[in-house]
Amino acid sequence: METETVTKTGGQVDDLCIALVDAANDKQGDVRDVIIMALHDIGKKQPEMVLTTIKAFLVKHQKLSLGHRVVLLKAASKVIKDSLDDLDINIGKQLIKLASDEMTKSKDIEPEWQTAASEVLVALGKRFDHEVMAELLDKLAPGSLPHYFVIQTLASLAAANAFGVVPFLKDILGRMLPMMGMAKQDNMKWVFANCKL
Repeated sequence: METETVTKTGGQVDDLCIALVDAANDKQGDVRDVIIMALHDIGKKQPEMVLTTIKAFLVKHQKLSLGHRVVLLKAASKVIKDSLDDLDINIGKQLIKLASDEMTKSKDIEPEWQTAASEVLVALGKRFDHEVMAELLDKLAPGSLPHYFVIQTLASLAAANAFGVVPFLKDILGRMLPMMGMAKQDNMKWVFANCKL
């Protein structure tokens, strides 16, 4: 198993960030909100350190509770939105892969978790549109119905970055149109109908 690389500052803020990430599963919703805000505040000054710490923690601890994962993904999304212009492409690609895996790990719909992962992809897609679209298109395999949140994320990304999605429309529609007949469940019918591509 490959070791996750974490960007470090060499200061006490590194340990503080790790402690916040570790404590993000507090039972109190108010405490979780404060942890998200604290990680966001640290991320304004040290975005790569916060984002790589979150990524390494999620990858290392595969059996974390969904609530813990949601808090960390929400914090990552907020940091990404503030630091997107300065974010290194390699970290962006790692986060795209992480969020995609988080979003599609469970075949069941887990709205809070999968929405948080989707929001990370949409935030990254405002700058790294080609990389996010490549990841989502990989999940649109011909002949099989995609995960609900792949379609939902495509719709959200189209709304957030229309110019970035337009070059992919022919490919998206070419893959999605044959799938529509396979959508038998109401939630899949709804997500296809709601997709504003």
